Amino acid sequence: MWNLISTRVTQFSYFDQVLEHPAWKGSKLDFGGNIGTFLVGAGDSIEHDDYWCIDLNEAVIEQGRLTFPRGHFVHYNRYNSQFNPNGVRDLRIPNCGVKFDMILAFSVFTHIDRVEMLELVGSLRSMLAPEGVLAFTFCDPRYDRSLSDIRLKPH
Repeated sequence: MWNLISTRVTQFSYFDQVLEHPAWKGSKLDFGGNIGTFLVGAGDSIEHDDYWCIDLNEAVIEQGRLTFPRGHFVHYNRYNSQFNPNGVRDLRIPNCGVKFDMILAFSVFTHIDRVEMLELVGSLRSMLAPEGVLAFTFCDPRYDRSLSDIRLKPH
């Protein structure tokens, strides 16, 4: 088995740019956030007390708790063939007792099928505070950038 601890620290800068530099106040959920490296990239922009991370892998959750003791790290024992093959199929997302101002998911939905993605996105939306924001990445194999980027359209 490969090392499941992520060293990627670019998630904050990615979402900061895509969301046009929001005020990073209030509660944040990093869905599939691994050990919380989002916080490394965020620097002082994020209060660790307002940061929640849910991940499928219990070992990375434990490491996150050790690395960022003021953050909240929750194990989500849902089945995933790659990251949690012994998990429970169709398990609901844990209730953290918080409505989130921002929910972020970086490179989560690339590892599941469309049906599961739609179910999870619906569940995540129900966890948002009023005026809350849900932002995530995914790969669309049929995406054609030329159809959405005016600079690439033929004249």
